[in-house]
Amino acid sequence: SLTHLHAHFGSYERAWHASSADIASALGNPELRTISDEKHNDAYVETLEKQLHKLRITLVLKEDPAYPALLKHIPSPPTLLYVEGALPPPEKPAVAVVGTRQSTAYGREACRALVHALSEAGILIISGLATGIDTEAHKTALAAHGYTAAILGSGNERGVLYPASNKRLADEIIAKGGALISEYPPHTKAAQWTFPLRNRIIAGLSTAVLVVEAREKSG
Repeated sequence: SLTHLHAHFGSYERAWHASSADIASALGNPELRTISDEKHNDAYVETLEKQLHKLRITLVLKEDPAYPALLKHIPSPPTLLYVEGALPPPEKPAVAVVGTRQSTAYGREACRALVHALSEAGILIISGLATGIDTEAHKTALAAHGYTAAILGSGNERGVLYPASNKRLADEIIAKGGALISEYPPHTKAAQWTFPLRNRIIAGLSTAVLVVEAREKSG
């Protein structure tokens, strides 16, 4: 993993310029010796930087000062974050608001009442951009002129953003000073396993978690 490489070489820059053989040795995987050293070049880095710039995405490593301090304390914090927009202000408390995709009218009404009060009190709202309760939480925070961040189970690029029905909401979150955050490269499609992993980031960015409505076996 990137964390192991950083620990072994002392910096990501040294790891990047290391040979495939050295990387394989650091990770304890001889099969990685077949990786071409030609991929480790400045031209590749420049291309990646151009892609991220075009998508207005900032890459935040765990060692960066901008990396959210709370997130470092969860089990297996993400080594890097792809951030579109503004990260949650560290000086303000944040509440994760989550719930079922198959929300009831009462659940959505309760969500609006709770999130509106929290947003008016200056509390940041963190959620997952899913349909149902997540969507209601983001929309309510925006309507109350509060900050909200969406933690994605896909990459940030709109062609793969999940759910596709929330592309307009994603754009509105950015336009009103919030953020879209993912640990996956921009063009990564969502998969069943990405959502449980995403949930640890939602919790890790928050000082409290509010479950509005969910089934007994909900993630």
